[in-house]
Amino acid sequence: METSSLVREALGEDVFEYVLRNKRAEWADYRRQVSAYELNRYLPVL
Repeated sequence: METSSLVREALGEDVFEYVLRNKRAEWADYRRQVSAYELNRYLPVL
């Protein structure tokens, strides 16, 4: 999406940048989550 000139033009520069900021924040939040699988799989190793 970041490189899409079509989306940038359709949304306008301000909305496009707003959406990108929110998606980056959403991805950062997602990456910080630990799943039940990860806890069950890796916690006993520690």
